[in-house]
Amino acid sequence: EKQIQRISKALADPRRREILAMVARESCADGLHCGAIVEKLPISQPTVSHHVKELASAGLIAITADGQFNRLTICADTLTAYI
Repeated sequence: EKQIQRISKALADPRRREILAMVARESCADGLHCGAIVEKLPISQPTVSHHVKELASAGLIAITADGQFNRLTICADTLTAYI
């Protein structure tokens, strides 16, 4: 129940849905760096970090340290279970 609420809240924001779609497209190619999101969207790095944190908290994406960057990948099992 609580997980469903977290996912619903995370997906309620159109920008988060856009970021999730970007991560989903790049998950096949070893994930997406946060910097790539900042380059593609007209939002600041702190705002991207906030949205990524919300998506990760909901279990929709995984964040993996990759040197000085974070690599994002989709958690397809969570999304499928939610749907």
